[in-house]
Amino acid sequence: MAKHRHITIPQIRQLPSGRWFCQLRLTDEKGLRRSLSVSGEDYATVEARAIAIKAGILKDQATPRSSLTLGQAIDRYIEDRRNILSPSTIRGYTIIRNNRFQAYMSRRLDRMTESVCRRMVNEEA
Repeated sequence: MAKHRHITIPQIRQLPSGRWFCQLRLTDEKGLRRSLSVSGEDYATVEARAIAIKAGILKDQATPRSSLTLGQAIDRYIEDRRNILSPSTIRGYTIIRNNRFQAYMSRRLDRMTESVCRRMVNEEA
């Protein structure tokens, strides 16, 4: 007889933006604990994705930070804080993401040196 494992997920809540969200706590293959945000347009999608991640059916598709681009990092920052920031702050960050530093948005973070950041800011000034 197969043994069934009960999978629990944290409470899913609706954000002021209307999106649904839950925060998973996962232990990776190295035994390190980390947090993963799961969000979506409807409750059922978030619930299904969270259960699939917890069950190991769906990989969490977390991108290693070293290979993130500036644009991806900003997107992740906004998404990770969507439940704690005001809609106007999120809107401001999104405007910056879409309109500022466009020549650098595809640049990987591990290649963003201090001099590159200085040049980037000077070009925008």
